[in-house]
Amino acid sequence: ASRYSRLLLVAGGIGVTPIASIFRELWLEARAGRGGCDEVHLIWTVRLCEVIEPFGAALRAAVDDDIGGVFKVSIFVDGEPLEDKATHQGIPIIGGRPNFVDYVPELARPTAKEATQGSARVPHVFVCGPPGMTAMVDTLCLKHDVSFHTEVFAY
Repeated sequence: ASRYSRLLLVAGGIGVTPIASIFRELWLEARAGRGGCDEVHLIWTVRLCEVIEPFGAALRAAVDDDIGGVFKVSIFVDGEPLEDKATHQGIPIIGGRPNFVDYVPELARPTAKEATQGSARVPHVFVCGPPGMTAMVDTLCLKHDVSFHTEVFAY
């Protein structure tokens, strides 16, 4: 991950499996003082809150200790009404689906640190999920010249 200045990890449903592993490993490395990224943002869209539970401990750990703001978790729930619920088992949740137009173009803009240091490291998006979501993110990455990798679960 050290070749990337910032990472946006995007998951849809069960596509979180490889994404959560990457996120957790990066978080553990950062906790051990071997972090390579300036920012790691996990965006995961699920239908129901209960789907979050198997990954709850790792997500809560990152929410509780974001390593000085390096790690961010955004979980969107689009299959059940959340009413006034803002968290699920200590993990912040948002109703609906993410608008990736709010995230990918932001990665294309150099941070102040990147602009002043002229870093060769680049932002990167890793997306794993349903074809419609991955195509949307891929299109935005191409449009904004952001490095990306896609995994699609389809049969």
